[in-house]
Amino acid sequence: MKKKEQSEIEKKLRGREEYFRKINPAMTKQGNSGGFFTLADKYIDPKIGKAGLVMSLSSASNSFSKATRLWLPKHFHIQYIVVSYDPKRIFFSGNTRVGEMLLVLQRKKKTPTPTKVIKLTANPVHESDAHLVADAILSGEEKFLSQYGEVDLIQPEEMKKGDWSATQFLSNDLYRIALQIPKHWTSTFEKQIKIKTLGGFIRDVKKCKHPGEMYATPCLRYHDTNHCKTLEVKPDCHVKPKEMNSRYAHVLQKTSRLKIAWLVHLPTIKNFACRTTVPSAGSSWSTAEVAKKITNVDKETVEKAVCLILNSTPAKLGAILARINKKPSYPRLSVSSWNRVAMPLLYGMRPSAFRALAKVYDEWKSEKRKRLPEAHTCSVQLAIDNAVCRHTGYPYDLCVEARRMLSYEPMVTGKRYKTNPPRETDQKLF
Repeated sequence: MKKKEQSEIEKKLRGREEYFRKINPAMTKQGNSGGFFTLADKYIDPKIGKAGLVMSLSSASNSFSKATRLWLPKHFHIQYIVVSYDPKRIFFSGNTRVGEMLLVLQRKKKTPTPTKVIKLTANPVHESDAHLVADAILSGEEKFLSQYGEVDLIQPEEMKKGDWSATQFLSNDLYRIALQIPKHWTSTFEKQIKIKTLGGFIRDVKKCKHPGEMYATPCLRYHDTNHCKTLEVKPDCHVKPKEMNSRYAHVLQKTSRLKIAWLVHLPTIKNFACRTTVPSAGSSWSTAEVAKKITNVDKETVEKAVCLILNSTPAKLGAILARINKKPSYPRLSVSSWNRVAMPLLYGMRPSAFRALAKVYDEWKSEKRKRLPEAHTCSVQLAIDNAVCRHTGYPYDLCVEARRMLSYEPMVTGKRYKTNPPRETDQKLF
């Protein structure tokens, strides 16, 4: 291609992007799907027009896409959000392998109605099958539920706030339990825990051949579930800056023992948090510290108690609810995700509660844990949940129910939803 032709093409592309920004800045952040929708918006009937829009599933949960989630309900009634919970086919487009959702939009109505979230247990591949699913959706909830999945509702007031969290679970009952956590745990992670994200620094360092080298720092570099299978974990390597005078040396020395996971695989993960045997840096693990000193309790005891709390079923469920869902079974627990997770108010807990939780930690810290889908049969998890519920006030019956129901979620198991999974409809739970 000649330079002149290339220059003209680049000029047109810049002009198109500028056009999108001026008329629809929120949707242009959605990449190609936002650009196509911006163009289609010009031709949709102003009164009764409808449109279909495929967006990445992560757009339902990440902070980057909140402007889009706020913009769409202002201009359209979102009739349906169709999400695939089929681990074999998490997408609708033919040119991607990341999770997607299909939105059916209609021009804004005077009296908004709830948005239906259509949750597919098996995503059709062929057009003939897709027609059958579409007919079932239009025929009514009962026919759809009997064959294809679950249906949930997002109320108009929630859509206005940009809350699409109903897409995070296939099970409506598990989602309802997740929503109840802040009623029992009244604080949040960000108000009590500081995260030190050293992942970027770790990528610019090298492994040490000899741990005794200058600036060598113990590091839990990988989230290997065969290595990180207990509450207390040994660092898996030592790292140091590539250059001795690097500014990273000072940063790497600021480490602690408490770690939280941010790159996870839900079907195999065992720990959402752990403590290293010595203060360590982390790559797939972020270093975490309690923000304020707890009166009459030493730092080590507080760390052990917090590690137990973060590995309890309510905390794990909260983290999964807040996850960035690019690929359902491979979510990213970003800093913003962890910050939204509900926690008990640490500064309101008695010193005796911290010591009791630390004692449970010491008792089980070296015992091997089972994977998340098997957590409801794991003796370590049962002991953690029993202790955390007793000393933080979280209802134990809800914890038991959530632990069992997680074992059915496709994103957790990595398998298709069971044909006839037990449904929890006892309203006493809520």
